[in-house]
Amino acid sequence: RHIDLGGLAFTSGIGFTFDESLLGRTMASGQRIVLVNNLAAFEMRYGSELGGLIAGEFADDTRLSNDGEQVTLVGAGGEVIRDFIFNDVPPWPEAADGAGFSLVLVAPLTNPDHGDPGSWRASTTVGGNPGSSDHAPFMGDPDADQDLDGLSAFLEHALGSDDTDPASGPQRYGATVQRLELEGVAPDDYLLLNYRRNLAADDVIYLVEVPPDLVTWNSGTGIVEYLSEVHQGDGTSIVTYRSSTPIGGAEGEVAHYIRLRVAGR
Repeated sequence: RHIDLGGLAFTSGIGFTFDESLLGRTMASGQRIVLVNNLAAFEMRYGSELGGLIAGEFADDTRLSNDGEQVTLVGAGGEVIRDFIFNDVPPWPEAADGAGFSLVLVAPLTNPDHGDPGSWRASTTVGGNPGSSDHAPFMGDPDADQDLDGLSAFLEHALGSDDTDPASGPQRYGATVQRLELEGVAPDDYLLLNYRRNLAADDVIYLVEVPPDLVTWNSGTGIVEYLSEVHQGDGTSIVTYRSSTPIGGAEGEVAHYIRLRVAGR
């Protein structure tokens, strides 16, 4: 099936009308195309072999801002197809702000909310993958444990470790207690969870959860809070969350729990 691009245009963020596309007015379902600011500069960095994916150049005075802005794509009749604001501050991926990594939409075929920072990640490598994807889907038995380290193959995929190497597991990461001074709140102790994320694992949903009773586990804003994500330069990042409320009292007086749960998308 081919999609008619006639009349489609970006009206904010960048300025480009697809009637001017170098590739014509249609594209195949699932096909990727590239819009560039400067064709010569793009080919100098990525090579001319991507030329067949480039739909055209957008105006220099409408280039995307590093500080975030609104992006709008409209149809031939003026109907809004996409209208969202991206940004460069947490929880948006900071590695995509000036460090050379691209801002990548996670699992685009699931039609994610483009305005949700959780729908985006940094590319696995500097420069990104224009015209293609760096997504590496899980293959095999998700419940396997080839290296007998107690971690399932799917969990190792999510964490960016190797199910054939028990030494590659997340020994350095886990739960800690840290005293934090939050804005407008007196310093207090919070339960933190650090985990390694495989940036190429777009087929994984990561949920940090805490239990009110060790039977029910809850997640989301107001229960746990995102603190940071630091790109490691090897296709993974270290993500940190904290409990929304302080744990109270001296460490060890009362047991507190926090966990990472991963699920397939």
